[in-house]
Amino acid sequence: MKAIILLLLLGQLPYNAVKPKIEIRHDSVFVTFRTANFSTDPNVFYGEVPYPETPRPFLLDYDRNVWSKNVDTLHSLYLRDIKPGKLYHYQVSYIDTVRKIECASREYFFRVIQDKDGHLKEGVVITDGPYLSIFSSTDYGIFFWTNHESKAWVEIDNKKISDNTVSRKHEIYLKDLNGGEKKYRVIVISGVDTFYTPTFKFHVKKNGADLKFLVAGDSRASWRYPAASYRINGVNFDILRLLMLNAYREGVDFVILLGDLISGVTQSREYGELQYRTYLNAMWPFDAFIPVLHVPGNHDMTAPYIKKGDIRIDPEPPNSAEDLWKEVFMLPENGPKAKDGKPPYKENVYYVDVGNAKIVVLNVDYNYTRGKGGKLSPALDKTQLEWLKKILKDNKKEHLFVCFHEPAYPLGPHIGSSLDARLNERRLIWNLLSRYSPDAVFVAHEHFYARMLTPGNIWQVITGRAGAPLYTTDVTKIPEDIKLFKFSKEFHYCLIETENNKSYLTTKTFTGDTLDSCKLR
Repeated sequence: MKAIILLLLLGQLPYNAVKPKIEIRHDSVFVTFRTANFSTDPNVFYGEVPYPETPRPFLLDYDRNVWSKNVDTLHSLYLRDIKPGKLYHYQVSYIDTVRKIECASREYFFRVIQDKDGHLKEGVVITDGPYLSIFSSTDYGIFFWTNHESKAWVEIDNKKISDNTVSRKHEIYLKDLNGGEKKYRVIVISGVDTFYTPTFKFHVKKNGADLKFLVAGDSRASWRYPAASYRINGVNFDILRLLMLNAYREGVDFVILLGDLISGVTQSREYGELQYRTYLNAMWPFDAFIPVLHVPGNHDMTAPYIKKGDIRIDPEPPNSAEDLWKEVFMLPENGPKAKDGKPPYKENVYYVDVGNAKIVVLNVDYNYTRGKGGKLSPALDKTQLEWLKKILKDNKKEHLFVCFHEPAYPLGPHIGSSLDARLNERRLIWNLLSRYSPDAVFVAHEHFYARMLTPGNIWQVITGRAGAPLYTTDVTKIPEDIKLFKFSKEFHYCLIETENNKSYLTTKTFTGDTLDSCKLR
């Protein structure tokens, strides 16, 4: 109860975050938003959302804006030439008068319709998504939010599939899909109003098929860049969208993002959710075409947190960071069962069997606790370790990839505060993994790229440049028991390809140039 009260009290958004809304007054459309401090130069950028004739991603742009010299905490700006029935998108920006810095919102969507008397009112619309998830070679999912309580369906393979709920958040499972290209659209109904998305498409991989997927990590905001779009609600909006554009161009089957998706570090559950929804929004519409697997990191597991003296701790369920994670995302639910009174593992520890590979996701920041000296919670708790033993023992896939956030063998400023902070725990994990010879272990946390061969002949690939701030340090120390093959501080992403019993890694810069490549197996 204390945790619930505290989280409610600490619900105010920070100075650099706003939640604008559409208001209709006297048949005129306004965007209204409130800032934490006095702010000036409020601006709304808006335009129609283009619906392409063929199912393909479309980059959103604005063809108009409205601006004011007003200095206040409450801003309301009139939008001209809004046509009933059309879908619009918008973002707001402003200058905080205390920090003297420009701030911006995520993208929002709206439509207006006419009631029976011809007056304007807000129509139903998908405000977030649709977003695509993957559970196996045959099972996928689509999740999204709407602005009103609504019913929803996905049209796919000449079928209409619903979650049979009236809600603002929808999660619709697509099961037993056959391999090949799939086209879908989402239909939403609220009252007498109906909204249709454009048509999207994705490819279903047959069981046992070769794969091509992208791995990257650390997409949280960067304060070492002047553009507000590098730090929208805890997310590096521009770089994350550029990453997903590259994923689409590469034609990957899915994407894995390795934690520190957001900046986190908030006692406000409301702001934590806003950060996650901004993260998903930054990848749209590409994540309507490409499934994304999300991996928790230490920053994510501090959204929200509570303080006890000098210690930051994970709130008790149902207010834990893990609870918020599962409320936002739609991910596999095949992880271990949590002990009574502990946060859930649901959707933050899981595996996916797809094509000829098994993808295992661990949460090395579960029930995250941090004091003055750093992380106090274990590297990998006993429940996850026992679950991992069983998953590895039962694996029948040709390829095995293990994903978590903090490196077992860090090279930079996180030496001594990652899995290497508890050497006995790291030894248990690494000995277990070496028994089953994963193709690679992918981690992030350190904001650079490093490919190394570790004890047990395990490839550990650190990939942490999907938007987070650039480190000023290079490699701090190379442990004697590892061999470093490649190091870089450039923005990058990793492409993994499986081909029968072989697998390959190609690491590219955001300009498409090859940074590193090797045979993993």
